[in-house]
Amino acid sequence: MSEIERDKLSLQELKGFLGDHMTVKESMKYYFLLPGRDLVNGLLFLHDDGGCMKVSDYITEGGVGEIYVEYNGEEEEQGEIDSGSDFEDELDELMNIGSEEEPDAVITAEDCSAEVNDNVNATEQTGTAGEIIEHIFVPDVGGAITQVINSPLKQNVRVDYPTQSSQVLNVSQPCQAAQDISSSVAKVAENGSDSEDSEDYEYVPHTDDSGEESEVVEMRKHARKFRKKMGDFKMWADADATGAVPIDLVANVEEVVEDMEFESSDEDYSYDEDEDGNMVRRKSQFVRFNPDSDIPHFSLGMVFKSKKQLTRAMKRYGLATKRSISFLKSEEARVRAKCDWPGCPWMLYAAKTSRCSRFQIITFEDEHQCAQNRDNKLVTTKVIAKRYEHFILANPLWKIDSMKAIVMKDMFVDVSISKCKAAKKLVLDQLMSGMKSEYNKVFDYQLELLRSNPGSTVAVCLDPKEKEENIFQQFYVCFNAMKQGFKAGCRKVIGLDGCFFKGACQGELLAAIGRDANNQMYPVAWAVVEKETNESWAWFIGLLIKDLDINDQGAGWVFISDKQKGLINSMRDYLPKVEHRMCARHIYANWRKKHKDHQLQKRFWAIAKSANREDFNYNKAKLAQLTPEGAKDIMKTDPKHWARAFFPKGANCESGDNNPCESFNNAIIEARFHPIISQQEKIRKKLMVRVQEQKTKSEKWNGIICPNIFKKIKANIKRTQFLEVLWNGKDGFEVKHLNSRGRRYTVNLEKWTCSCGSFQLAGLPCCHAICAIYKSGRKVEDFIDKCYYIDTFKKKYEHCLQPVEGEESWPMSQNPRPVAPGYIAMPGARKKNNDRKREEGEAPKGKKLSKHGIQITCGSCGGQGHNKTSCKKKGDNAKKRKSYLGKRGRKVRETE
Repeated sequence: MSEIERDKLSLQELKGFLGDHMTVKESMKYYFLLPGRDLVNGLLFLHDDGGCMKVSDYITEGGVGEIYVEYNGEEEEQGEIDSGSDFEDELDELMNIGSEEEPDAVITAEDCSAEVNDNVNATEQTGTAGEIIEHIFVPDVGGAITQVINSPLKQNVRVDYPTQSSQVLNVSQPCQAAQDISSSVAKVAENGSDSEDSEDYEYVPHTDDSGEESEVVEMRKHARKFRKKMGDFKMWADADATGAVPIDLVANVEEVVEDMEFESSDEDYSYDEDEDGNMVRRKSQFVRFNPDSDIPHFSLGMVFKSKKQLTRAMKRYGLATKRSISFLKSEEARVRAKCDWPGCPWMLYAAKTSRCSRFQIITFEDEHQCAQNRDNKLVTTKVIAKRYEHFILANPLWKIDSMKAIVMKDMFVDVSISKCKAAKKLVLDQLMSGMKSEYNKVFDYQLELLRSNPGSTVAVCLDPKEKEENIFQQFYVCFNAMKQGFKAGCRKVIGLDGCFFKGACQGELLAAIGRDANNQMYPVAWAVVEKETNESWAWFIGLLIKDLDINDQGAGWVFISDKQKGLINSMRDYLPKVEHRMCARHIYANWRKKHKDHQLQKRFWAIAKSANREDFNYNKAKLAQLTPEGAKDIMKTDPKHWARAFFPKGANCESGDNNPCESFNNAIIEARFHPIISQQEKIRKKLMVRVQEQKTKSEKWNGIICPNIFKKIKANIKRTQFLEVLWNGKDGFEVKHLNSRGRRYTVNLEKWTCSCGSFQLAGLPCCHAICAIYKSGRKVEDFIDKCYYIDTFKKKYEHCLQPVEGEESWPMSQNPRPVAPGYIAMPGARKKNNDRKREEGEAPKGKKLSKHGIQITCGSCGGQGHNKTSCKKKGDNAKKRKSYLGKRGRKVRETE
């Protein structure tokens, strides 16, 4: 009913509606199932518009009506109809079960429905003594079967009917029929019947249709009943209209009414049901368009589902064949398209016709006498945006020139730069709109993370300056699994760094990265902030101190970062006792801007990696010989932040760089292109997979020491071939280098120390200590700190991240919905103007001299030194605009 207007409901409208879903035949019969009724007693035969209006009365606005369609196939030569369905066969068997049974009687009692109902009630009361009964269906005033009269079988009582088949009496004589049937039924009730016969009636025999539902079997059984009835249609049509109408023929009355005309609703895309219940596509008279083909193919007479499908197919054809197709006429019922190349005869005309309810190609000239067109108007901004959307989203920094070249190569179209810019803007605007919608769900995402990973820390902050607008500002995440894994065995070494977002998103991501037993990155926490400032770093470090339980103002902890001022200030305020190292790579990058000689690079790293003061001073002197100014500049940053010789001992970390943070920033580079929630989900998934992979990988490791640490040990063992060791017989060892400058160091294995400084700085035996270990006959593994053991590595990765539900299952937060922040000016120097200045005496380019140095004149007031855009008297002198031009014109006329 939702598809048909209530006031226009008619039998023809109903057929037209059904024609959209199936093939409508003139021999089909339509029934409406009354709400709350069964198929046995609630079918309303729809033979005219009056019955359809009753359907409207039963169905509420927006309701759905159940329409049953009966189709018995086409009439054969001998008058015997076979629809190919078992339904008629089953009903036919029911009609002929035993020669002694009379068929059911169905009566329409429009003028005396009350009298019939009374008889039915009396019959139902008297027929409950265990008789063998059969059902007599009684339609109501509207023709619907609403009453069932139980009548005994033939052997107990005989009911005389005007014909051998069950009867439907005409409304002109309904009372007499009702009285005859009710009186017969009353006699049967007095006689009674055996209980055994009643039990046999309830028995359901075995059927060969095993595996099918009983309802399906029953429907097939009833369907066979209609086969032999179809032969009586013409005989009934010629009979007197006032006579009794057999109920068998009422359902098929439209089949033989030849004078009535109905609209054809042939559907080229309909489906039939085979004997097994499978849907089989019906063969069409016309060729159907195949939308799955790479290059659309057209032919004369081809039909399309809609005009939209046709126009899309022609556009795809033009893009695939690299030809420009223009639509000369595009109306609701017809479309005409032609090739844009002058003189090309290719043309297609399609429209809706009376032969088919769909769009059909009526005129088609499939010959092209043209070349591929580089000026294809079908390549619009939307086409470019749709085709290269995944490229733009994957690389929002894709250059316009490169994009223009790719479009030319793929689509053979010389598009303009403005069109490429518009296509890229279209995709990025869509990404931006998605980003803004994701900011509204930040609090819901926070609740889901806390629910799925209990013990985690997830903080969301809004801009305090704009409290009423609820502008998003910061987002902090520290999963409980990573927190517990870090505390399980990670060294107290944390790397801090920030990275910019990519693409249309603006902001920065701050990260705190630890180091596992294999010297690989171990992400601990990260946060989304507007940019790196004193306030954002102070907020991030404050939450990190709480999650990692950093006490005593950071004593015994090592933090490695770059020289960001906000970070340095926060470390000084919150963690004054922490060992703050600065990445030596950043120190060198800044130093190299002034000292670019490549030979100086090795000298710098020799200084930075010197593990004792003597070697530090020696390498610094070597650098001073090459560049005294460079030796001074290198000391502008306190060496305690970047030189190993000044690092405190006991942290088991000799690294002076922040490589784990750089590795993390590179690992999440794809996520940095996405908005807030998508970005956090990609980071979480990547981290979840990494924990699982590291855990699985460690199960295959052999030995005691992690692989990367073992590589370092093997490198130190290899260096021992150039060392000479002397042992005092107890704990003292003297190790001398046989090459280079003959350096000499002392080793104490009991204290795990070496005068070179590397042993106690890294917690790993240096080459000098390994010589002493071999000299004393001990094992190298016994002098390696347990933080490098495989068991310690496994303890860290025993804590796994828990899975997170989909967005539709997230809990709803009661907090206000945040909105996306506006434009944020990222820190950094502005781009310089690289335009070259002309040398003295150099002639200007072009044929027109520049206006540089000329005093401008206002076009509004005529004043000097400003133009009309910046004129303060613009409103007062609007009428005098360009008045000096008029004066000049008058002078000319006076001369003439």
